[in-house]
This record gives sequence, C-alpha cells and structure tokens, in this order.
Amino acid sequence: MGRRSAIGTRKCRDCGGWPMRHRSTCTRHKQRKPMAAVSAKQRRRNTSRSVPHAQQLAEYPYCEARRAGLHGECFGPRTVHEPWTRARGGPIDDRRNMATLCSECNRRVSQDAQAMKWAAGAGFLIRAEEGPLWLAEGGTEAMWWRH
Repeated sequence: MGRRSAIGTRKCRDCGGWPMRHRSTCTRHKQRKPMAAVSAKQRRRNTSRSVPHAQQLAEYPYCEARRAGLHGECFGPRTVHEPWTRARGGPIDDRRNMATLCSECNRRVSQDAQAMKWAAGAGFLIRAEEGPLWLAEGGTEAMWWRH
C-alpha cells in the first residue's frame, strides 16, 4: 500500500512531495536553464544588418514617404522600411531594399489600406513575384522619389 498511483511513483528527492511520473524532482525544484534574450542565429542576423541600417538612416535623415507624397502627419523616430518585405522573400541587409520612413508612415504603409494602395503605386511595397526583378533594376536607388 506504500505505492502511489501511476502519476507519482517516486517522491521528490528535494522536498519529499510527489512529482509527476518519471521525474526525480518535483516541478518546483527542477532547475531550468535561463532562455537567451536573442538566439545566436538571430544575433548574427542582427549584426549583419545593423551597419546597412545605420548607413541608410545617416544618408536619408528624413521620411522618404512624406517627401514622395504620402498624406498624413509624420511623427516618431525614423525607421528603415523594406519595400520587398522579409515575409515576401526580400533581403534584410541589402541597401537597395531600404527606405527611411518615420514610424507613423511605416505603420500606415504596412497596415492602412489606403496608404498601402498608395505605397504599392509609389514603390514602397513590392509584391513577392516582382521582387527579384525590382532589386536587379536597382531597387529603391532607381525609384523616382530618390532623385
């Protein structure tokens, strides 16, 4: 009669409580390795794109969408926008795929239906199937709003 049910067949070696099946310690005493804030793979990606992002922000210290004619108010810090998005297969560290936008214009170009329609026509949003050709032709460097 000294045995427990199948859920806890052994007592915890630390506190004497009944742990879950096949564990030597209960869940309160299990030592867990702290999770890294950023994985090693993501850290390498972030490092490879930090230099081009800094160069982009230094070379274009203004909101390019606003200069190109996007209506609305600019506010917030400047951010790097990728016309051919990562979700659509675009590169994250290629300067030809970067435009400087304020955070509000970047949000609108990415989420507001009317602004997205404008952005697609102005070259601030590139479809996946057009991306490789667009990049080969110069990407943002060849866009009318850069000159």
